[in-house]
Amino acid sequence: YITRGDMDNIAHRFTTDLFSFWKDLFKIEGAGSRVYTRFKNRLDYVTDPLDLKVRDLRLIGFPTVKAVTELERWENRLDLEIGYEGNLIRGHVAYRNEYYKFVDKLFEQADHMEHTYVLRVGANIPELEDKSVYVEGRWRELRYEEDTLNDADAWEVVVGVEGTVISRKLRVQVEAGYSEWDSSEDGETADDSDYDGLVAYGQMVFRPWEDRNLQFQLDGGRALSWSAIANYRVEDRGALSVLYEVLPKLLDADLTLSVEKTNASDGPDRILYSAGAGLTYHLFKQLDVTARYLYRVQSSKNEVELTDGTGVVAESDGDFHQNVFSIGLSLEF
Repeated sequence: YITRGDMDNIAHRFTTDLFSFWKDLFKIEGAGSRVYTRFKNRLDYVTDPLDLKVRDLRLIGFPTVKAVTELERWENRLDLEIGYEGNLIRGHVAYRNEYYKFVDKLFEQADHMEHTYVLRVGANIPELEDKSVYVEGRWRELRYEEDTLNDADAWEVVVGVEGTVISRKLRVQVEAGYSEWDSSEDGETADDSDYDGLVAYGQMVFRPWEDRNLQFQLDGGRALSWSAIANYRVEDRGALSVLYEVLPKLLDADLTLSVEKTNASDGPDRILYSAGAGLTYHLFKQLDVTARYLYRVQSSKNEVELTDGTGVVAESDGDFHQNVFSIGLSLEF
């Protein structure tokens, strides 16, 4: 990572996903319907430069942290889903357990476990071919190991529709609903604010030619998530991506443009613009090699300071320009 300033870092991620080959633990099929159970567990050990907005962790990074140059953490995510798929009705119940453990003591306040419970019911629309509607409810419990930040309970309900529009070349998914974030106010932080308001998500996928692997994809929406320095964060994001198969089954190219606006309940307000391009070479059936370049520029206001009882030990500075070069290997077996 080549950044403004003198923090040039290399990030790494070690990931295990040993249960992915168990798509269905068991399934029962018959008369056009089926019942299934799915389980997977993913363990990551991650090091990221602090001048990045860490997307997977959903944290706001600190580009000028004194004495700390990297954000090391363990992440574990467990998913369990039981579902039913019929000719007209489909639905599932799901549970997700997420655990985050930080290596540096400066961020121990953010060590936590999150429980998410999901109920989704949908129906195909017989009069409209290849279209369906659904209702989904989500309940989240956020529990920190330390008393610095507030525990929270959050719920949201969304209504969505998905399917092809105009022709089979264009597929759309749109959902919108209401979310509420309720903090416990038991933590030492002065931030005890709550949130209630709109959440939404939309995706549009367009494939103009059936005989060419060219795809345009537009994503956007508003989401509510936790923060390492405040009660919650509201994220508004939009992205346009283009995927093209340069050489059939051998070489793929991609182009991405995105903008993200992040507002913490008590902390920085940031706008991040990104533009990038990449190549993926299918070396073997099981092995892919990727190379990617990404340019990012971020503007920030309402910065924060971190203290340890003896004074300010870190302060955020969210304005930066960044050039990111990355290479990767993906092995599946």
